[in-house]
Amino acid sequence: MRNPTRYPFPGGVAALVALSFCVAMLTSNASAQTMYKYVDKDGKVTYSDKPPKPGEKAEAVVASKEANTVKLDTKANTGKDQKFSDVKARGDARIVERDRLQKNVDDAEKELERAKKALENGRDPQPGEQIIIVRKQGGNSVQRTEAYYARIDRLEKAVKQAEEMLSRAQQGYRRGAPD
Repeated sequence: MRNPTRYPFPGGVAALVALSFCVAMLTSNASAQTMYKYVDKDGKVTYSDKPPKPGEKAEAVVASKEANTVKLDTKANTGKDQKFSDVKARGDARIVERDRLQKNVDDAEKELERAKKALENGRDPQPGEQIIIVRKQGGNSVQRTEAYYARIDRLEKAVKQAEEMLSRAQQGYRRGAPD
């Protein structure tokens, strides 16, 4: 009688082939990472490791984890190998910078709203800021003092400064916020 060949794996050759296929798949998944390239309406390119949301257009860029680099497009349309950690660090820095610039805009908007409200609430004279002039022929009149006009002037200047601060913050956001 012939002695059948025995394999150390249950299921024989089929199991050995399936096991080697699984190992190959795991190895290939471990050695590659997918990044996504987004291009906005202005042509600015952003790379992210997060997959696109439904409806977003993004191009998958696969890179080797062994080399830990990805070939990214440059302005001259020549690819350049860059480390994932560098790409991610730049992306994270852009997010932090965009958030900081947006906070500046939000703070400036709040300050402008506060200054406008103070001006609106400060239009009425406070005690000691007006003089009532009594005339012998009748027709009394009310005259506001220099203190009133100085206070209103300060409130109007505060509104103007807040508007300028908001304008600078918005310009800074438009100029410096990476997309």
